[in-house]
Amino acid sequence: MYGIFDYVWLGVLEVFTGNPVFSVLGIPVSITIVMVIAGFLGGIFVGATPGLGGPSAMAISLPILISIFGFTPDALLP
Repeated sequence: MYGIFDYVWLGVLEVFTGNPVFSVLGIPVSITIVMVIAGFLGGIFVGATPGLGGPSAMAISLPILISIFGFTPDALLP
């Protein structure tokens, strides 16, 4: 059984050891980094557009939170 810090550590390891989506100047970029940057830009978009707060912000941030703290493929099943 994993504790909360074990899941945090697994998420950190996934950033550095996960399969790269692409590479920039020979440096591999993982999906976690891509999702965090997309969440940052999405947060700016939601924050700058009136009426998009609340549920829209949660819908955008949920995949980012899942990617930061790690996940397994069976977590995507209903």
